Amino acid sequence: MSTDPLADGLPTSWSASVRATYDAIEDDLGDAITPEQASILYEACAMLAEAEALDDQVTTDGRMIFGYRGAQVLHPAIDAALRHRRAAVVALATIRRAAPPKRDPQAASRAATALVGARWGRAA
Repeated sequence: MSTDPLADGLPTSWSASVRATYDAIEDDLGDAITPEQASILYEACAMLAEAEALDDQVTTDGRMIFGYRGAQVLHPAIDAALRHRRAAVVALATIRRAAPPKRDPQAASRAATALVGARWGRAA
């Protein structure tokens, strides 16, 4: 067995917090996970990873950028990141409704909370 944390088959572009979210929910569902749930989980985590990338772009560019007419506008990636996170939350809720976790019904909520904490802790 490999000790490489990136040898789990997940995209290398995903952060540790997104990987932890994926692993926590996958572990919680265990062998009962259906292919549909696995697909939804993967796509939800991909959306979270994209939201992080958008956040990083805002950090690089600043919250305000110059629009096409030269006026300063709120960076459009801020809204895009929010939409990605909302879609991920809806997708994760779909998994939970479809088959409640066997062991801990709050695992997905804790994983999402940990992801938010990790994201904002990283930005501090």
